[in-house]
Order: sequence, then structure tokens, then C-alpha cells
Amino acid sequence: MPKRNQQLVVVVVLIPVLVAVFSIVVAIRQQVRFVSARQVVDPIFLDSVIRENYTGSEQLDPKVVRRDGFLIFDFRSQELCGVAGCLYSAYVDGDSISFYLQKVPKDLDLFTFERHGAAKCFVTSQSQSEGIIATRYCYQQGKLAKVITELKKNSHPEWHL
Repeated sequence: MPKRNQQLVVVVVLIPVLVAVFSIVVAIRQQVRFVSARQVVDPIFLDSVIRENYTGSEQLDPKVVRRDGFLIFDFRSQELCGVAGCLYSAYVDGDSISFYLQKVPKDLDLFTFERHGAAKCFVTSQSQSEGIIATRYCYQQGKLAKVITELKKNSHPEWHL
């Protein structure tokens, strides 16, 4: 086989491999992974966050995810979970909002992140018997607020929790 044809074969084989590797890296990077807040958040700020969200005396060990300027804390503990779900708080540029979320099926992301013009947003997903409830929280002009909640009709019966 001429050298030119060998090079062409290598390129044709290499392109799909590179595309697959790039896709895997992007997918892994997009996953929301919570880590111990004590490992990545300033201790003074973390103590402030805990005091804002919990008045008990027990030492909490919240988890946190950092993405697009947001710090989202997961306070999953016996004291901060109940019928409404578990307590979460989002912080961005000095503003914050707290909310409760219930568990979601493994194939559904609890959080996704997006941008709408100048606004940076995150969306929470909750399973309900009718479908998935998606709530968008956006930060724009110094304010973090709940923007919209919408129901996405359920086509997956296994999502009924």
C-alpha cells in the first residue's frame, strides 16, 4: 500500500477515536459531582453558610459543587431532610437562595447549568407522578432568583417515585 494511502487510513481511523475521547471528556466535565465543602470552601465562609441554613448544634458536613460561579451546597442530613426533600443552598457573588429537593432517578440530572444572555442559571429537576418538574434559578444584575417552574410530561414510568 502506498505511503499516502497508509496516512489516509490512519487519519480516517484516528478522527472517530478523537471525537469519542472528546465526547467522553465533555460528558464527564458536565456531570455535577458534589465534594466535601470542608475541602474546597473557605472555613469562615462555610461556617457562615451553615449558620444561615441550620440553627442546630450538630456539626454538619455539607457537600458542594462549584460551577459557573455558583456554589451549591447539599445539606443532606437527618436534620435537614424531610417530606419536602433535602435542603440545598446556592450562593453566587454574595447572594443566596435556599430550596428543598427530593431524590431523582439515576438517569436524571439533579442540576444542569446554562446561560441566557447575561444571566447565568441552574435548573433543578424533581420527579413527580405527572412528570419532571424543572425549576430555573438565575443570577443577573446582582440578584439570584427563582425564574420559572415547568412540568415536563413523563414518558418514563420508572421516574415515579
